[in-house]
Amino acid sequence: MSEKSFILIVDDLERNRNLLKQYVDDLGYLTALANNGLEALDLINDVMPDLILLDMKMPIMDGYETLDQLKSDLKLRHIPVIMISAYGEMENVIPCIKRGAIDYLAKPFEPILLEARIESALSLKNLLDHEEEYRKKIENYSIQLESETLKRTSELSQTQLRLIHRLGRASEYKDNETGMHVVRISHYCSKLGEAFGWAKESCELIYNASPLHDVGKIGIPEHILLKPEKLNHDEWAIMKTHTTIGAEILKGGGSELETMAKKIALTHHEKWDGTGYPQGLQEEDIPIEGRIVAIADVFDNLTSERPFKEKWPIEDAVDFIENASGTEFDPEMVKNFLKILPDVIEIKNEYPD
Repeated sequence: MSEKSFILIVDDLERNRNLLKQYVDDLGYLTALANNGLEALDLINDVMPDLILLDMKMPIMDGYETLDQLKSDLKLRHIPVIMISAYGEMENVIPCIKRGAIDYLAKPFEPILLEARIESALSLKNLLDHEEEYRKKIENYSIQLESETLKRTSELSQTQLRLIHRLGRASEYKDNETGMHVVRISHYCSKLGEAFGWAKESCELIYNASPLHDVGKIGIPEHILLKPEKLNHDEWAIMKTHTTIGAEILKGGGSELETMAKKIALTHHEKWDGTGYPQGLQEEDIPIEGRIVAIADVFDNLTSERPFKEKWPIEDAVDFIENASGTEFDPEMVKNFLKILPDVIEIKNEYPD
């Protein structure tokens, strides 16, 4: 063992203390002495010994109580304790072992046995110290790894969200050069979700999923998408396929975001009375995400200029939505839209084309 190992000797008899000190000094260890358990506990925080030789029978605080105090303290419980007892007191040693002592010594002391017990105890402590050091390194590494993983996951998530928004804006560039329609839609939908009573996480989800509502427009020919006149029957049939094209583009993803985006792409043109497309869904059979985006999309399209139309005044667009409550739109969602109208107008002004 290292000469720097520190051993605390606790015994109320001066002769025993000095005898043990002489033995321990001869073995090359550093020593500190205490008369009883209370004095030992006061001393321990200063010297922090590697091993304690603890007598069982002492005044003020005996070995049992001292041992209990040591093992109940998270900072001290790792220090090995060898109990000191007189011959014929084995019945007193066993409870101490159960309390956490690792060994015992019987008086009078046998120097060879004392050396063996001390070396064994210090070897065990050395092993435990290395294990604790290794555990802390693993713990610190795990914390560092977790932190790095969270950082990378966050970076990846932010990258994915940027790509989603850019893809949504790319789908709008054919008929809206700024692509700000999807930015406004995101904010409208988040506000509608909040008014509907959604949790913050769900509002953030629709904020990030709604930009892909018209991603299927990528598959619509420009001569139809940009036609300034009213579409004929065949052209309109092709235009309506942007919902199923969008759902096809977004299928196969397992995340909540991808699942919601697919629902929105497929159902945001369904109508409350069942006259919408592509599936003719009715009322609450229409996913709530689709019902939210339907109002946001129509409002923004009505109040925005397009190659085939002039923009409407906000008042006229609001009247249209109110009049379409119960036919085109979910009546409850219309009420929520009217509640957040000041926010909608503010968003409209903040993100102009």
